[in-house]
Amino acid sequence: MLPFTIEQLKELQHQDEENNNIIGNIQNYKEYFIEDYMLMKEACPPVPVIPKGRIRSDIIKMYHDTPANGAHFGRNKTIQKIQQRYF
Repeated sequence: MLPFTIEQLKELQHQDEENNNIIGNIQNYKEYFIEDYMLMKEACPPVPVIPKGRIRSDIIKMYHDTPANGAHFGRNKTIQKIQQRYF
């Protein structure tokens, strides 16, 4: 289960100065795009951009502590799992 809803993520993205800069100048950032009012990063598959702040810590904790997400399989494996879903 996510530590946030998609609507909360969208709101946090729009509150973040760096993300707002990218959103406001999206034409200058070829590796990003907007989908359903959410800032996304080009990847395979595309992933949502996670703004700075507590949400990042919550995601790390969720992946570190939850067996279904690969808990305690080491730093690199945990980071790899997170990067498959978020930027």
